[in-house]
Amino acid sequence: MAPDMEHLIYANKKSNRTEEQQINDLIHRYGWNMQSTGTGLRFQVYCSSNGQPVQRGHQVALRYQIKLLNGVEIFNSDNDGILTFTVGKAEVVSGLEEAVLLLKEKDKARIIIPSFLGHGLSGDGKKIPPKATLIYDIEILYVKPLN
Repeated sequence: MAPDMEHLIYANKKSNRTEEQQINDLIHRYGWNMQSTGTGLRFQVYCSSNGQPVQRGHQVALRYQIKLLNGVEIFNSDNDGILTFTVGKAEVVSGLEEAVLLLKEKDKARIIIPSFLGHGLSGDGKKIPPKATLIYDIEILYVKPLN
C-alpha cells in the first residue's frame, strides 16, 4: 500500500475514534441510556408506543429537532416543517433511515448519528458543517404503507 494511502487510513481511523469518544462523553454527561447498532448509530426510545413498526417502503412523517454535538440547534420541524420521506429510497441520510427502522408509529426517540452516517466530510453546505455528529430528537407522527 502506498505511504500516502496508509497516512489517510490512519488519519481517518483516528478521526473516527475521536468522534466516538466525543459521543461517549456526551452520553455520559447527560446520563442517557442509549443502545448502539453495529454501524455506530446510537438511539434511545424514551416514549414507546404500540404503533405500526416502520418498514422499508413505508412513508413516514417526523417531528424533529436536530442539534450539533455542541448543543447548537440547526433544524426543527416547528420552523422547517414536518419531514416526510419513504424509507429505503435514500431520501435522507443513512443514519436516519437506519434509526426509523428501529421505531414504530408514535414513538419518540433520541438518535446520535456519527458524521459518516450523516453528511460526512462535506456537511450539507448550509448549516451542517463537515464531519458533524448530529443529535436528532424525533417523534414518528405516522407510518403509511405505500402500495
